[in-house]
Amino acid sequence: KVGEVYYEGIQIAKNRDCLPLYEKECIQGLIVCALHCHRVGVNKAAQSVAKVLSVLHKHKKEPNIEEMLYTLYKPLLWRALDAANGDVRANATELFLGVFPLIPAHYNKVQFQDTLEEQCSKIKELMMDDHEAVRVCATRGCAQVLEDFWKILPAHHLTALLTTLCCD
Repeated sequence: KVGEVYYEGIQIAKNRDCLPLYEKECIQGLIVCALHCHRVGVNKAAQSVAKVLSVLHKHKKEPNIEEMLYTLYKPLLWRALDAANGDVRANATELFLGVFPLIPAHYNKVQFQDTLEEQCSKIKELMMDDHEAVRVCATRGCAQVLEDFWKILPAHHLTALLTTLCCD
Protein backbone atom coordinates (compact mmCIF):
# COMPACT_ATOMS: atom_id res chain seq x y z
CA LYS A 1 0.00 0.00 0.00
CA VAL A 2 2.81 2.43 0.79
CA GLY A 3 4.38 1.69 -2.60
CA GLU A 4 1.10 2.59 -4.32
CA VAL A 5 1.11 5.92 -2.47
CA TYR A 6 4.60 6.66 -3.83
CA TYR A 7 3.46 5.62 -7.31
CA GLU A 8 0.42 7.92 -7.10
CA GLY A 9 2.75 10.66 -5.85
CA ILE A 10 4.69 10.36 -9.10
CA GLN A 11 1.48 10.84 -11.09
CA ILE A 12 0.49 13.89 -9.03
CA ALA A 13 3.98 15.42 -9.15
CA LYS A 14 4.10 14.94 -12.93
CA ASN A 15 0.91 16.97 -13.33
CA ARG A 16 2.19 19.75 -11.06
CA ASP A 17 5.65 20.20 -12.57
CA CYS A 18 7.45 19.11 -9.41
CA LEU A 19 8.41 15.62 -10.58
CA PRO A 20 12.22 16.18 -10.46
CA LEU A 21 12.00 17.31 -6.85
CA TYR A 22 9.73 14.37 -5.91
CA GLU A 23 12.06 11.89 -7.64
CA LYS A 24 15.17 13.27 -5.97
CA GLU A 25 13.78 13.83 -2.49
CA CYS A 26 11.36 10.93 -2.14
CA ILE A 27 12.17 8.09 -4.53
CA GLN A 28 15.94 8.45 -4.46
CA GLY A 29 15.77 8.67 -0.67
CA LEU A 30 13.99 5.31 -0.62
CA ILE A 31 16.67 3.81 -2.86
CA VAL A 32 19.47 5.04 -0.60
CA CYS A 33 17.62 3.65 2.42
CA ALA A 34 17.05 0.27 0.74
CA LEU A 35 20.74 0.02 -0.10
CA HIS A 36 22.13 0.99 3.30
CA CYS A 37 19.60 -0.21 5.90
CA HIS A 38 19.92 -3.31 8.07
CA ARG A 39 19.19 -6.69 6.50
CA VAL A 40 18.93 -8.89 9.58
CA GLY A 41 17.54 -8.86 13.08
CA VAL A 42 14.34 -7.27 14.29
CA ASN A 43 14.80 -4.22 12.06
CA LYS A 44 14.85 -5.58 8.51
CA ALA A 45 14.33 -2.12 7.10
CA ALA A 46 16.09 -2.81 3.79
CA GLN A 47 13.58 -5.50 2.86
CA SER A 48 10.62 -3.34 3.88
CA VAL A 49 11.82 -0.43 1.77
CA ALA A 50 12.59 -2.80 -1.12
CA LYS A 51 8.93 -3.92 -0.99
CA VAL A 52 7.84 -0.30 -1.37
CA LEU A 53 10.16 0.11 -4.37
CA SER A 54 8.93 -3.15 -5.88
CA VAL A 55 5.60 -1.44 -6.58
CA LEU A 56 7.45 1.03 -8.80
CA HIS A 57 9.32 -1.87 -10.42
CA LYS A 58 5.97 -3.40 -11.39
CA HIS A 59 5.10 -0.17 -13.23
CA LYS A 60 8.44 0.10 -15.00
CA LYS A 61 6.99 -0.55 -18.45
CA GLU A 62 5.46 2.90 -18.29
CA PRO A 63 7.94 5.13 -20.14
CA ASN A 64 8.22 7.81 -17.45
CA ILE A 65 8.67 5.22 -14.68
CA GLU A 66 11.26 3.21 -16.62
CA GLU A 67 13.34 6.30 -17.37
CA MET A 68 13.02 7.53 -13.78
CA LEU A 69 14.14 4.19 -12.33
CA TYR A 70 17.11 4.05 -14.67
CA THR A 71 18.13 7.63 -13.89
CA LEU A 72 17.77 7.25 -10.12
CA TYR A 73 19.25 3.77 -9.78
CA LYS A 74 22.20 4.09 -12.14
CA PRO A 75 24.58 6.20 -9.99
CA LEU A 76 23.67 4.45 -6.74
CA LEU A 77 23.08 0.83 -7.67
CA TRP A 78 26.29 0.12 -9.59
CA ARG A 79 28.40 1.65 -6.83
CA ALA A 80 26.54 -0.37 -4.18
CA LEU A 81 26.93 -3.63 -6.13
CA ASP A 82 30.71 -3.14 -5.81
CA ALA A 83 30.71 -1.86 -2.20
CA ALA A 84 33.14 -3.27 0.34
CA ASN A 85 30.27 -3.97 2.75
CA GLY A 86 28.64 -7.33 1.99
CA ASP A 87 25.25 -6.29 3.35
CA VAL A 88 25.16 -3.25 1.07
CA ARG A 89 26.05 -5.54 -1.87
CA ALA A 90 23.27 -7.95 -0.82
CA ASN A 91 20.72 -5.12 -0.61
CA ALA A 92 21.87 -3.82 -3.99
CA THR A 93 21.64 -7.31 -5.46
CA GLU A 94 18.01 -7.65 -4.36
CA LEU A 95 17.13 -4.27 -5.84
CA PHE A 96 19.05 -4.90 -9.07
CA LEU A 97 17.44 -8.27 -9.70
CA GLY A 98 14.03 -6.92 -8.69
CA VAL A 99 14.20 -4.21 -11.34
CA PHE A 100 16.07 -6.28 -13.98
CA PRO A 101 16.55 -5.43 -16.80
CA LEU A 102 17.36 -1.83 -15.97
CA ILE A 103 17.43 -0.38 -19.48
CA PRO A 104 15.74 2.85 -20.53
CA ALA A 105 13.21 2.77 -23.36
CA HIS A 106 15.14 5.28 -25.49
CA TYR A 107 18.12 2.92 -26.01
CA ASN A 108 18.62 1.62 -29.52
CA LYS A 109 19.11 -2.10 -30.20
CA VAL A 110 22.91 -2.00 -29.83
CA GLN A 111 22.75 -0.04 -26.56
CA PHE A 112 20.04 -2.41 -25.30
CA GLN A 113 22.14 -5.50 -26.09
CA ASP A 114 25.33 -4.01 -24.59
CA THR A 115 23.53 -3.06 -21.39
CA LEU A 116 21.86 -6.46 -21.17
CA GLU A 117 25.26 -8.14 -21.63
CA GLU A 118 26.74 -6.02 -18.84
CA GLN A 119 23.86 -6.81 -16.50
CA CYS A 120 23.96 -10.56 -17.21
CA SER A 121 27.69 -10.59 -16.50
CA LYS A 122 27.01 -8.78 -13.24
CA ILE A 123 24.46 -11.43 -12.19
CA LYS A 124 27.01 -14.19 -12.74
CA GLU A 125 29.61 -12.22 -10.79
CA LEU A 126 27.17 -11.73 -7.89
CA MET A 127 26.42 -15.46 -7.74
CA MET A 128 30.13 -16.02 -7.07
CA ASP A 129 30.48 -13.25 -4.45
CA ASP A 130 32.47 -13.85 -1.26
CA HIS A 131 29.55 -12.83 0.96
CA GLU A 132 26.95 -15.55 1.51
CA ALA A 133 23.97 -13.17 1.62
CA VAL A 134 24.95 -11.75 -1.77
CA ARG A 135 25.19 -15.25 -3.28
CA VAL A 136 21.79 -16.20 -1.84
CA CYS A 137 20.13 -13.02 -3.16
CA ALA A 138 21.84 -13.42 -6.54
CA THR A 139 20.83 -17.08 -6.86
CA ARG A 140 17.20 -16.38 -6.02
CA GLY A 141 17.13 -13.36 -8.28
CA CYS A 142 18.84 -15.21 -11.12
CA ALA A 143 16.21 -17.95 -11.01
CA GLN A 144 13.49 -15.29 -11.24
CA VAL A 145 15.28 -13.49 -14.07
CA LEU A 146 15.61 -16.75 -16.00
CA GLU A 147 11.92 -17.48 -15.49
CA ASP A 148 10.76 -14.01 -16.52
CA PHE A 149 13.26 -12.98 -19.19
CA TRP A 150 14.66 -16.13 -20.80
CA LYS A 151 13.31 -15.01 -24.19
CA ILE A 152 15.39 -11.82 -24.30
CA LEU A 153 18.62 -13.13 -22.77
CA PRO A 154 21.43 -13.97 -25.18
CA ALA A 155 21.94 -17.75 -25.49
CA HIS A 156 25.48 -17.65 -24.13
CA HIS A 157 24.27 -15.83 -21.02
CA LEU A 158 21.42 -18.28 -20.54
CA THR A 159 23.97 -21.10 -20.65
CA ALA A 160 26.40 -19.30 -18.34
CA LEU A 161 23.73 -18.39 -15.79
CA LEU A 162 22.20 -21.87 -15.79
CA THR A 163 25.63 -23.46 -15.44
CA THR A 164 26.52 -21.19 -12.54
CA LEU A 165 23.12 -21.77 -10.96
CA CYS A 166 23.24 -25.56 -11.26
CA CYS A 167 26.91 -26.49 -11.18
CA ASP A 168 29.04 -23.89 -9.42
